[in-house]
Amino acid sequence: MEKGNIMGGNMKIIESKRIVNVIKEDLIRVVDSLNKTPKLAIIQVEGDIASNSYVKNKRKLGAELGIIVQHVLLPSDTKQEDVINITNQLNNDKDTDGIIIQLPLPSHINERVVLDNIDPDKDVDGLGTTQIGYLNTQSFKTLIPCTALGVIIMLQNLTNLEGKDVVIVNRSHLIGKPLQVILTKENATVTLCHSRTKNLREKMKNADIVITGIGKAKYFDKSYFSDGQIIIDCSMNRGDDGKLCGDVKVEDLNDLDVEIASGIGHTGLFTVLSLMINTINAKKMKEI
Repeated sequence: MEKGNIMGGNMKIIESKRIVNVIKEDLIRVVDSLNKTPKLAIIQVEGDIASNSYVKNKRKLGAELGIIVQHVLLPSDTKQEDVINITNQLNNDKDTDGIIIQLPLPSHINERVVLDNIDPDKDVDGLGTTQIGYLNTQSFKTLIPCTALGVIIMLQNLTNLEGKDVVIVNRSHLIGKPLQVILTKENATVTLCHSRTKNLREKMKNADIVITGIGKAKYFDKSYFSDGQIIIDCSMNRGDDGKLCGDVKVEDLNDLDVEIASGIGHTGLFTVLSLMINTINAKKMKEI
């Protein structure tokens, strides 16, 4: 198991940036070896301020890896049919390997309809109904949702997953459900928890690995964890002090012997990295 930087007592912060940088070097070599440069298209409808930063990070990493990133920015009053028409153009564009719809969308656009209109072979966010089906049937065409894939990559760089007891506090198609499938395939034992789960604190304390994604700032304090755990916090919230933070009250864990990734510079890095990995894989599958 990799040991990160020490913070406080025995708690160790996982060196997410170092792991990502190593993987980036490998991806640059992979992109260089391809017959044609991969291309990702991002469709964004204006309205969510945070999305601007997320798109900027995706474009930046794409440039670093040698991946073409096309950003289609649409006004906030764009009609659903216009989003679908643009998606169809990209579906039919042989040079476009991956397509994502930047979420969230304005309320007048049906997210499920728009996501399901993406060609499944170009659905590099892995959120369309067909890709969800591919994941659950373990198809070779599966493109794993990016946050979930990012968590798996991080964990694989920290520990052997076989036989581990994993508790996930999230049941979305972005995180919890795909992680349950993948971790089970890795021979881990997975408990998927949510707001109605009984004895959540005990379940979390007894796990080898805890993954959270409830979207509540500093909700989980020291009482939810125990020595020897790996904790992956997938949420990004704004605390009472106005600062960005995760679900876990990190400063409360100083005396625990745990490894943790929480807040800025952790799962978000792996999520963007996973989007590029999926784009490269979509390119490769198209050439099979």
